Amino acid sequence: MANFAAKAAVKLERAVRKLADNCQFTPASGGAVVNRCVVPLATHPDTSQEYIPQPVTMAEFLLSEGAVNCEDQFQLGVVDDLGEFQASATLCRLTQTYQVDSISVVYIYVEI
Repeated sequence: MANFAAKAAVKLERAVRKLADNCQFTPASGGAVVNRCVVPLATHPDTSQEYIPQPVTMAEFLLSEGAVNCEDQFQLGVVDDLGEFQASATLCRLTQTYQVDSISVVYIYVEI
């Protein structure tokens, strides 16, 4: 009998890829710029500020596509027929880890 956890992980990764958008990912470490998938998550207010709720923007990345760290940058866009990335959004910088599991990592980000 196959390992249920492994099967579930494969199916969950496939689901994340279906929901994902293309992005151009630039590691803060100076590594190569790569195209990878990202799932921008719904914005919700930060209720830690009692009087002025600030919006929090988050993005989910698959760990199987490589490491993700604070200060890394990404930009949403599309890959054209020639395989070239065409940016369609502002540049964003990852600021803080929000959630990590065995398949993906969610980071809070700011537009720069």
